[in-house]
Amino acid sequence: MTRYFRPTGHPRSRIRPAITAVAVGLTVLIITVAPWGTALAQEAEEVISEETPPVDCVFPSKIGEVTFPHQMHVDDFEMECIACHHEVNAEKLQSPHDEYFEDFWIRCSECHHDQDHAMPAKKCSTCHHPSHDITDQTLSAKVVVHRVCSECHEIGTGATASASCEFCHTGPRLPR
Repeated sequence: MTRYFRPTGHPRSRIRPAITAVAVGLTVLIITVAPWGTALAQEAEEVISEETPPVDCVFPSKIGEVTFPHQMHVDDFEMECIACHHEVNAEKLQSPHDEYFEDFWIRCSECHHDQDHAMPAKKCSTCHHPSHDITDQTLSAKVVVHRVCSECHEIGTGATASASCEFCHTGPRLPR
């Protein structure tokens, strides 16, 4: 006579240990992975804070170079890096067309290869160059710099506003 294995007890009595095992496994996974995410965030903050900002930045220009008092803006005006350097926190990037990157299937990794921490500040023209293609809607460095400065230096804001190009463009001109 063949005997078949027949579990004893109610079916729920077998499910409870399985649910408990899954819950314990997920808890262990979360506890293991959470510090890794926090460590990456701390590493990014350390990379940013390790860099000592320059006293002045000099921007060459065809109409006369601009000497930007960087340290004054950081120390005296207590401006955050993100106010000018969007690459410090790319999520804060303000695009003129919210759907631009998604529509053109552009991911951050297209330009930012192998980045496991925040990028250090770069020249604006690294990404913002004059467009050579009608589909490239990236603003030129000239446009970006003027827009960023005009956020505070527009007439009526209280900050010294430029009434002419010569207010900022005081240095030697680039050869044409």
